[in-house]
Amino acid sequence: MRFIFLSIVLITLSTHVFGQTHRSAPTIDEQPGTSCIGQTHRSAPTISALEDKDEAIRMQAAETLGDISDSEVHAKEAVAALINALNDPMWRVKRNAIISLGKIGSPAAIPALLECLKDENWIIRGKAVHTLGEIGSLEAADAIIRMRKDEDESVQKEAISSLGKIRAVKAIPMLIDILTHSTEDEGIIFGGKDSTPEKYMNLAALSLIEIGTPSTIPLIRILMNKNPRVRQYAAYALGEIRDIRAISPLIEALSEENELPRRDISSALVNMGTTAVPAVLPCLNTNDMDLKGCLVWILGEIGDKRAAQPLIKILTSAKGAASMNDQSILKKTVWALGKIGDKEALPILISWLKNDYRLEESVIIALGRISDEKTVRLFASALQRDDAANLSWEKINDPGIDVLIAATRDQDVEIRRCAVAALGKTRNEKAVEPLIALLNDDDWRTQRNAVIGLGEIGEIANKSVPCLINLLNPSLGIPPTIWTVRGNAAIALGKMNDQSIMPQLIKSLKDEDGFTRCCAAEAIGNLKRRATLAGKGTLTVDKAIVPLIELLNDTDASVQGAAVSALIDIGSSCIPCLLESIDRTNANPPTTNIEQGQALSLQPTNKIHAFTIFGKLHAAQAVDMLINNLLSEESPSNKDKKIAGSAARALGEIGDRRAIEPLIKKLKDVNLTQQWMLPQVIEAVGKLKGEEAIPYLIGFLQQEGAPLSDGSSLAEGEIASVTTSALVNIGTPCVPSLIKALDHGNDTVRANATLALGQLKDKRAVPALTAMLKDKEWYVRSAAVIALGEIADKSALEPLASIAMGDKNEDVRVYASNALGKIDDNEVIKFLMIALDDPNPDIQFNAALALGERGYVEGIQLLIEYLNAKDTVIRKIVINRLTKIGKIAIPALIKAMGHENNVIRKVATDVLTTMGDDAIIQLLQVFQTHDSGKEIVRWYAAIALGSLLEKTQDTELQEKIIMILSRNLNDDSWYGRGGAAIALGNISTNQDALIEALLKGLNDINGVVRTTTVEALGKIGNPRALKMLAILSNNDPESCVRVAAKAAIARIQKQVE
Repeated sequence: MRFIFLSIVLITLSTHVFGQTHRSAPTIDEQPGTSCIGQTHRSAPTISALEDKDEAIRMQAAETLGDISDSEVHAKEAVAALINALNDPMWRVKRNAIISLGKIGSPAAIPALLECLKDENWIIRGKAVHTLGEIGSLEAADAIIRMRKDEDESVQKEAISSLGKIRAVKAIPMLIDILTHSTEDEGIIFGGKDSTPEKYMNLAALSLIEIGTPSTIPLIRILMNKNPRVRQYAAYALGEIRDIRAISPLIEALSEENELPRRDISSALVNMGTTAVPAVLPCLNTNDMDLKGCLVWILGEIGDKRAAQPLIKILTSAKGAASMNDQSILKKTVWALGKIGDKEALPILISWLKNDYRLEESVIIALGRISDEKTVRLFASALQRDDAANLSWEKINDPGIDVLIAATRDQDVEIRRCAVAALGKTRNEKAVEPLIALLNDDDWRTQRNAVIGLGEIGEIANKSVPCLINLLNPSLGIPPTIWTVRGNAAIALGKMNDQSIMPQLIKSLKDEDGFTRCCAAEAIGNLKRRATLAGKGTLTVDKAIVPLIELLNDTDASVQGAAVSALIDIGSSCIPCLLESIDRTNANPPTTNIEQGQALSLQPTNKIHAFTIFGKLHAAQAVDMLINNLLSEESPSNKDKKIAGSAARALGEIGDRRAIEPLIKKLKDVNLTQQWMLPQVIEAVGKLKGEEAIPYLIGFLQQEGAPLSDGSSLAEGEIASVTTSALVNIGTPCVPSLIKALDHGNDTVRANATLALGQLKDKRAVPALTAMLKDKEWYVRSAAVIALGEIADKSALEPLASIAMGDKNEDVRVYASNALGKIDDNEVIKFLMIALDDPNPDIQFNAALALGERGYVEGIQLLIEYLNAKDTVIRKIVINRLTKIGKIAIPALIKAMGHENNVIRKVATDVLTTMGDDAIIQLLQVFQTHDSGKEIVRWYAAIALGSLLEKTQDTELQEKIIMILSRNLNDDSWYGRGGAAIALGNISTNQDALIEALLKGLNDINGVVRTTTVEALGKIGNPRALKMLAILSNNDPESCVRVAAKAAIARIQKQVE
């Protein structure tokens, strides 16, 4: 009843106070001091309540006064009333009064509080000691010191703590005494038999820290105490005080053998910060490896760049001679240099990437801290392989570029080579100067890589042009460079934008080395092609034409090919000179009187290169000459009969119909010993769409390989294949002749004519092709089925279904099932449904593809079963087809996420993530139903939604996905909870509500859910998770959770850094 009454009184008081406060709130017209009067009135009832007969009311009043003492006037009244309450007969009232006096903090209360130290109740004594410490008056120091001998342990602890709060210097000897004697004779210092010395030592150390620098010398004196715990606490306290006088003694104490004190001594020096560095650095020369390791760690934690060079010296002196005993020091040194982050350390750290595999990961991490870890890991990988230049260097950032630049200065030639190759691939302007500097490297491979790199960078590296030209020009007095360097220098120059390049490249066309000549030709072509694409017609290459034509006679086939490509890039301006060269070649005798600037005559067999150029350039002015070379194969200058075939190919590419009649003549006159030129002639007729040649072409549909005059032979069926393509190129005029050819007695002619009609897709051929379904040869029937499928006319439906699907040959039936699927008619469905049950899996598959595309569930479901096919080609076809089917396939794919086969579940999920908003809408519905036995669907649905969230632009759908996933963290099934955690981790959302929900998931009863939640928090990277993750990493019963937690902690810490 008392407590009920008390509550009513307090509510009344609160209402009264609120009313008073509200009525006395200051306004613009109010006189100063009005609000203070209101506050004075406010405290009056509380003070008077201290004299109430009810203990509970007095106790509450004593507590309340400490909270509402918000003015000087009120504080004085409250202090007086609370001091008076210290004489209350009830200890609870006294306790609350002492606490409130501490909150007010008035020195006027000190005498009364000192009297309380004599109270018989240990609670009162303890609170009084604590409050004296809060008030912070040195007057109480002696009295508090005496309280160290109090009979109660808690009072003793309060006394030790309060001495620090009031910064009682006179208490330092006593506090040092506690640290040094607590473990020897507890009875001397503490009253309790069961007291724990460790607690007193900790409190004494904290108080010495609060007292500050006056504690430094006494603490230094006990750094060498025989008790390791004493040494540990002394070091800890000195580190927190941070008095520079302690630096040297702490360094001296580092020779400590015990791990715990040494750790605190090291931490103390770290706390000293940069002021400790000058004293620590000279000590690095010690031979004591334990001491050296501590010093290195200290310097790394401090992070002062003054330590970089001494640490670099440790690595330099140890390089190549690291023993197992050195490993700890070297790892710490590498780590420290990474923490310091001085770029001066890049070269030595890079050199250690290859020096010792045991340090590789430490070096990578350190380099990553200084620059960019992605680049470092890529570079470390490149050092282990031969194709470093083929790695993904293009997206390297500026810090990563700095790593590679530093590596180009390494003494290890392999590191230099690798770095140079990588720098060029970055295409970064910062790489230009370092690469230019390496053009004179002693190692020709490094030199070559620098040249190639400058070429990769291109026009940005224009400043390198003079240096690259020098590499091509031995007359300048520069030592001659190796052929591969010269050649690549020419290629690099071809990628620049500088008019001064051309004369040197033309000169290099006559280089003694074939590779250089080839590269120079390629470079000239590149320059012209790039200028044309850029719309710059100012690049003059006329002086290069004659030297390039002369290269068509080169003894090196690769040089000839490069010259051909370059002349094609130069374009039509080279045609007159080429024609002149051929005229000289055809002259009888060949012309020998050649003026300067005119091209030499071509060797007869090298006219083929000129013909190739004419064809690519569509040189109409060369047609007559090409026709002559086509028809005059008996000419002495045309000993190589391949020239006529090359002329035919060029005529086809030029597209001048004047060539049709000569080509047909060649078709008429050709005999078996000239079959080598048939493909070129037939192909040319097709390109020219020569309808006049159709009768002759039909005859070649039966041609197969035959021996040639030189002993070689054409590939089997090559002529027939080329003929088919030519007929298709000519187009629909061929249809009547091809239909007629279906009655030919030669089965090869029938098959090839059938396939040609299919490619032409002319419906006039359907009746004739339908008749071919009964041909005696199975491959002719197969060709007819394929052709009908390509034409896809409805009239072919019944014959395909009744005749081809019933064929005794399995291949014919497989082709028929595919052909049926291409016919757009509802009548085909019943045949495809029947095919689904065919014993041949290929027929089933074709039927499923066709039905799936039309949206039939039966087809889609069968396609889903093929997601587990061993044949990767089949899987890709199915995935592409399901993706193409789109929205109609979504329900079946969602159902497949519950399939018994894990591969099908996963692939179905992946396919759904490509289907956009339609998939999101249907996936969201999964969470509205809870089908028993299908909980795993929610796992995959959550993962799919997580992926789709990043792809949708619909903000409403994004919000729905987040809501569903967060709700699913509380799903009844662990599948739902685990899937939601994975999805949220992939999204990496940092919303507070979701973080809270994920943190709760760390206590899930299911280990899989805990693991996925841990991984999600690691990906999100919110530091709030670190504490709980640390607990899990040590205490979770499942090892997979512990391992995941440690990985997540490392990931979050890295992101925070």
